Amino acid sequence: RLDEGRQFIIVTGTKVLQDQYAKKELPFMQSLGYKFNYSIIKGLSNYICNLRAEDYLEHRTNLNTGILRNFLKTTKTGDVSELSQADMISLRMSDLIISREECLKKKCPLSSECFYYENRRRGLAADLIVTNYHYLFTHLHLLRKSGNSFMLPHATNLICDEAHLIKDAAREFLAYEFKLNSLRAIISFLSSYSPDTSNEL
Repeated sequence: RLDEGRQFIIVTGTKVLQDQYAKKELPFMQSLGYKFNYSIIKGLSNYICNLRAEDYLEHRTNLNTGILRNFLKTTKTGDVSELSQADMISLRMSDLIISREECLKKKCPLSSECFYYENRRRGLAADLIVTNYHYLFTHLHLLRKSGNSFMLPHATNLICDEAHLIKDAAREFLAYEFKLNSLRAIISFLSSYSPDTSNEL
């Protein structure tokens, strides 16, 4: 069994590898007698939004509604990776998933049934969590920005798989990016206060 009271987080470079842990590696470890529970945690847009699904079923009459109804009846996680590639194309997933900016969170009338938040709630209590670098650094970005984040627990053990990908994920979330046009706009703004500044810059 995993050490009592110690929680582990495995971070991978891709969601494909997360799914491999979920379907192969971790069940295999359990079959060998290791006692632990685990959870796969991904970002919001990896789960069907129930509010959008409800609207989809209410306003569509095509054959795709059968695919969606069957998925909602059988899935325990709402993870879109459970759908076949053909079903994803047929359903047009952009109509069924939602971004963090669009999500109504607690104001959503179906918040109590939300796949993402329910999966995250269960995951925070698991012995072992498998997530990806994009999710990890979103969590760290929120911590740095506001001092609070409930995306991941304060685990005592962090295991980084595909660690060579860390720098790219870290750069995306923890660095500041300046494009040439943005830099020109800043110079123009500064020079409007001091005409001599533009020559110096």
